[in-house]
Amino acid sequence: MTEPSVPTLRALARETWQELTNLDSRGWRTLKGLVLPGRLTRAWIRGNREEGYPPIRVYLLASALYFLLGTHPSLAALTEEAVREFVPDDAVSGLSAPALRSTIERQVASWVAFLRFLTLIPVGLAMAAVAPSGPRVAPGLVLAMHYFTVAFLLSALMSAGWWVAESGLTPDPGAGVVAYLLPLERVLVGAWLVLAMRHVHGLGWGGALWRGVVITLLDNFLLRFFFGFAAGGVGTFLTSWPG
Repeated sequence: MTEPSVPTLRALARETWQELTNLDSRGWRTLKGLVLPGRLTRAWIRGNREEGYPPIRVYLLASALYFLLGTHPSLAALTEEAVREFVPDDAVSGLSAPALRSTIERQVASWVAFLRFLTLIPVGLAMAAVAPSGPRVAPGLVLAMHYFTVAFLLSALMSAGWWVAESGLTPDPGAGVVAYLLPLERVLVGAWLVLAMRHVHGLGWGGALWRGVVITLLDNFLLRFFFGFAAGGVGTFLTSWPG
């Protein structure tokens, strides 16, 4: 019995190139479905699994990217400001204050990203609760996965863009600009959700609008609550740290 030949690096590169350039591939259909609000969710509800990758897969990939890039530039700026207040330059003798602050900021970002990851459950249940056909948990969770996938990818793009701006490769946009990035992201994903509600449930503008606004407000509340919880927990720990 002959052993199967081991694929070469050239074969891997050719396969990767074919996947990236094939606009009818499942990966491209998934991206297209995310850009068109509600398309992937509706296809999943109708049983068309070939329209894109499974919802949990794209959600986990987007969550991992969100985690690796440190959540959102606006939240990172708020974290830096809060940690600087708790850790002044002479906070701990024998330690570098900037290095300590950087470590704490990464820890807060990790907690925020993890808590944000868990937000899928309450938001998904809320989406199921406001469905016009009655509460159906699975479609609500799938729509929530696609909603958070879009939110995480948008945050990742903003983080990458802000990193480029801060690196000096582009003109300095000014420190005040970062404060507007989170509201911008919230408005964009809220608009995406309203359009998705129309497409998935066949709603009119009024029905889609109030449902989208309610869910977006809930998500905003949870985002701010979990950020405050993570930052406040670190602040409590630092203020109680002896010395």
